[in-house]
Amino acid sequence: MSDPVAPASMRPARGRHHRVALALAAAVTMLGIVGLVLAFTSSTPAPPPPQEVSVTWAATEDLPACRYDETTDTVVVTLAVVGATDERRILDITVTAYADENTSVAVGSVASALPVAGSVDTTLTLTIDVRRPPHVDIDGVAACSLDVRQ
Repeated sequence: MSDPVAPASMRPARGRHHRVALALAAAVTMLGIVGLVLAFTSSTPAPPPPQEVSVTWAATEDLPACRYDETTDTVVVTLAVVGATDERRILDITVTAYADENTSVAVGSVASALPVAGSVDTTLTLTIDVRRPPHVDIDGVAACSLDVRQ
């Protein structure tokens, strides 16, 4: 027995179905690529740059940041704490007063642990009890050094 053969008008056109399938696959692939590009460029903002908190001398025109108070035998230190941080930190601040301008003979020191978080803009005042007067220059600035560890 022979297999019956359908007339040509009833057979599917292989070329047409093949072209439709390829066009559909290409369209789906393009949509996927466009979706990935949009997902990576618009939905994920770049992380902010790391932020830091700085501690510096807070002198004014009339008041040095590190000054000797003869009445109390202390050195009064004024510091500016400015910046921002995304995480809670402890700043270890040490200020040392010196008997000479070369900062080689320490006469007293103070250490402070300052917790910071978020945005910071404050003035910190510390007092150093000294064993003897520090070196004070003509402008009234006592010889001091500042060390900050984050």
